[in-house]
Amino acid sequence: MNGSATGSIAAEPDWWTTPWHRNNPKAPIGPTQRRLLGYLAAHSDQDFILGALAKALEIHPSRASSGSHGLVNRGLAEVTTPAGPGSVRRVRITAAGIAYVQAKDATQEKGRASHEHA
Repeated sequence: MNGSATGSIAAEPDWWTTPWHRNNPKAPIGPTQRRLLGYLAAHSDQDFILGALAKALEIHPSRASSGSHGLVNRGLAEVTTPAGPGSVRRVRITAAGIAYVQAKDATQEKGRASHEHA
C-alpha cells in the first residue's frame, strides 16, 4: 500500500476481507466499512489502523447485536493493542473516520479500566 488511496477503492485487494469474510463470500462488507477502508488506506499510520479495523471486523455478525460488537456493526469500533513495552495504542473508528489514535501507558489504562468497572 503506497498511501495514495482516496476515499474509494476500485479493486478489492487481499486485505479487504477478513478471515470470516473469506470463508463466507456471501457476507459482503457494508458501505460504512468500505468508506472506512478507503479513508484508512491513505492514513499515515495505516498499518496499525488497518490491522485494528480488520481485527474489529473479524467479529461474527451473529455476535454483533450488543455492546462493543453492536458498535462495530454500526460502523464504530474501538480497539486497544500493544504499542511497545508497557504501553498500549487505542484507535476509535467511526463512520466519520478516525476519532483518535493514542498511545497510553499500560498502567494508566489498567487504572482507568478498574475505575470504569467500579
